[in-house]
Amino acid sequence: MSQIHGDTAEGFGAIADAFARNFDEDGEVGAACC
Repeated sequence: MSQIHGDTAEGFGAIADAFARNFDEDGEVGAACC
């Protein structure tokens, strides 16, 4: 499992999970969200 650092606002947990899956399942190698 990839290490992802940062905070997710309440109600956006599903988005954080999808972001993590991009690394673990889809081969992403880098990203940033602001």
